[in-house]
Amino acid sequence: MNSQKRAERSPGRWRAAEVAVVLVFGISRFAYRAIFDIAFDASPPGEFVQYLNPWFVEHDFARSILYLHHQAPLQILVVQGCMKLLGLARATVLLEALYHALGLALALASLRVLRRLGAPILPSVVAVSLCSAAPSFVLYENWLFYPLPTASLLVFSLLALLRYYRLGTFRAALVFFSLLGALALLRSTFGSLFICAAAAILLFRPPPAPAGSSRRTILRAVALPLLIVTLNTAKTSWLVGHPYGGALLWQNLCTKVFVSLPAYEQSRLVDRGLVSHAANYRGIVVDPATYGRFRIPHAPTGVPLLDLDEVPGGGRNSHALEHVLVAERYYRPDALYLLRHYPGIYLESVWGAISTQYVSSSIFADGLENMPNFQKLEPLESVSDFAFGRLGEKQLLALIVGLPLAWLYGVYRIVGLRAAAESERASTVAVSYMLLAIGYSAAITLLVSFGDFGRYRFDVDPLYFVLIVLFVVDAWRTARRTFERLLARRRRTARL
Repeated sequence: MNSQKRAERSPGRWRAAEVAVVLVFGISRFAYRAIFDIAFDASPPGEFVQYLNPWFVEHDFARSILYLHHQAPLQILVVQGCMKLLGLARATVLLEALYHALGLALALASLRVLRRLGAPILPSVVAVSLCSAAPSFVLYENWLFYPLPTASLLVFSLLALLRYYRLGTFRAALVFFSLLGALALLRSTFGSLFICAAAAILLFRPPPAPAGSSRRTILRAVALPLLIVTLNTAKTSWLVGHPYGGALLWQNLCTKVFVSLPAYEQSRLVDRGLVSHAANYRGIVVDPATYGRFRIPHAPTGVPLLDLDEVPGGGRNSHALEHVLVAERYYRPDALYLLRHYPGIYLESVWGAISTQYVSSSIFADGLENMPNFQKLEPLESVSDFAFGRLGEKQLLALIVGLPLAWLYGVYRIVGLRAAAESERASTVAVSYMLLAIGYSAAITLLVSFGDFGRYRFDVDPLYFVLIVLFVVDAWRTARRTFERLLARRRRTARL
């Protein structure tokens, strides 16, 4: 495309653009710290079910990583591995530096993606600068959890995909699929199916390879990352004896419908034994002892992570085998019963998530509202929300309009006449990959989970952002060409 060629002819201007983004990033971080007293929040590893209780990190770390059954291992391995090796204080300093570096790298990678896809320099710099300085971005950058690494890996993989279509080499393809493998090992939302779907997009329209078959290059490159991710998923059945993610899947589906029922209907179902009393609990977020008479005795496995309901010195073990057993015996039949008898309630719950929480600010999520950084940034976020057209229930008009518009624009880019051009091959595949990631993430979370949809959307917000910028650029170019044609026609008419 012409704009892409212009971008390639002006590397100096794009280097200046990157310097501008770095300056805005640095100044904004200094301002957030000096004015709003934003500090790095390293509390999640000691509180959240997605991490190991610190006792396991200290006494049985390697085996605990191996026997994880409802969480991907990479975030735990990096974060709590640093804490084990360096101690809490030094690890926190290192992880804070890592998260700030990820935030800057995400901003620069987004700028480079826009460059590769033909966006002009000025709107790209302005858009990336505003996005990276937004309160929600700063909040996640200072929160030791997986949303920022997930969003970063998605954008890095998109940039790697564009690089592969520029070079066509096996090494470039391996980098792309390795990033997808890292994403799957970081965030259980993405897994083998996502990698296979991404590979299918590339196989449908591969780049011209410099040597050999490009489709063969894709298959060779995807093989090892896909194998590693598949083995990580399968090891749960081999080692634990239960499928990966079962403790979360059934409890989420059960809760999604049950909490949407009127209180009297909940009581009726439980009293008649149609749904177990376990539906009143929150699965892995409670102490296993809370299950009471619903507890399921099991022979010791010899693995502390699976056997201990409470760890020595106190503290909940969210990875106990008890959670899997309760989910399979109670939450699974409860969820299936509720889905079978209350499909309308389930669909209403899904629609409520789409129409309310998914289109709200990404900082409104369980676990964030009580955090000091959230409370410090909430006034600034409220101003930002007002600018985006805040409606009731924290809905934002800009997102209600913008997110579907980004999706429809992406569909137009991959099915329109423009997509058939050979010069559009890379951009068409890149847009297809963005739509896959957005749709896959939305489907998995909206259809299964019962909350935190703003946080889940943050994973793919940078992809929405890229599509919106491209849409605005295309709309402006179309409007300008139309105006120029009308002006030229008027001039010809005036001469006559």
